[in-house]
Amino acid sequence: MSIKKLGEGQYLVDTRPQGRNGKRMRKRFDTKSEAQQYERWIIATQNNKDWIEKPADRRLLTELIELWWKYHGQTLKAGKDDYQRLNKLAEDMKNPRADQVTKSSFADYKALRLSNGISPGTINRAQMILSGVFSTLIDSGHYHSQHPLKGISKIKKTESEMYFL
Repeated sequence: MSIKKLGEGQYLVDTRPQGRNGKRMRKRFDTKSEAQQYERWIIATQNNKDWIEKPADRRLLTELIELWWKYHGQTLKAGKDDYQRLNKLAEDMKNPRADQVTKSSFADYKALRLSNGISPGTINRAQMILSGVFSTLIDSGHYHSQHPLKGISKIKKTESEMYFL
């Protein structure tokens, strides 16, 4: 991996990003900064294979909750309460694998909780916390699939009538 100055005022990038037995990349540039940017880009993108599908995440929901707690949850003011709610949610959903948490599976969970007499506000809070788990893990690079709860609407609550003295 080197950048050499040529006699004509140009710079030659000569690199093998996959090691000495890998493909050799050579290119000329007018400025040294362009050459350095190209060299960094080649090294960074050479091993990215975007056309290959990533395997399904087979970790359990409780494992994702533990990761969330480790990296983000313990820093929150109400983190311990959220952690307990998430573990209860995972137990109620029968602790699915991460690839099994989908919009339809969460809709089934919401319907089950509503039929058990749980208030819409409590269910919306659980949805918000679980959505935050996936958002945090995606942002930190610990979860690579699509956000499974993105686009799920919250349950509309009926506003109670105000009473005045």
